[in-house]
Amino acid sequence: MRMEFKKFFVLVLLIMTSIYSFGQTQQKEFSFKMDKAITEFESALKIQKVDTILRAYYHFDNGRGNNATYLFLWKKNGKNYLKAIKYKKRNRYKEFPIEECSELTNILEFYLKNKTEIKATEPKSKMWMSHNYGYFIKLNLNETEYKTYLRNEKRFDNKEHFKSQWVNLIDKIAEKYIKK
Repeated sequence: MRMEFKKFFVLVLLIMTSIYSFGQTQQKEFSFKMDKAITEFESALKIQKVDTILRAYYHFDNGRGNNATYLFLWKKNGKNYLKAIKYKKRNRYKEFPIEECSELTNILEFYLKNKTEIKATEPKSKMWMSHNYGYFIKLNLNETEYKTYLRNEKRFDNKEHFKSQWVNLIDKIAEKYIKK
């Protein structure tokens, strides 16, 4: 009887472990539909083995805000592309169609030419706002990754700073989607 209890216990343990691991591999729940769309699009780019992807997320520092916009800029087969996903009210979002984006070449060239300066210091601001918009940027370039966040007041107060100049190049593309 004792041996049967051990077998029963092991069987129950195996079943519980498989149920737990199945639950861990299920798709992640998303609080916002926009997050799901972003994750799915990013996965599609990775499946295509795109090695140059710049993600620029313009958002309110304590949440999304009505102007929250996510840009994907990438290179594939020598061409530059852009896709924007913009937050709308009440957990809605708008996806814009994929477009060619020749400006990505300038953005990448500026980054590569000024990478040391862009990474070396943060622009300062005389003014601090408790809640403001800014850019979270993630650049995957071949095997390297660079992440940064720059709030608007720092960017606007330091237009000559290399990081501000680089983010302003991205903003020139983003602003037409942010305002739609």
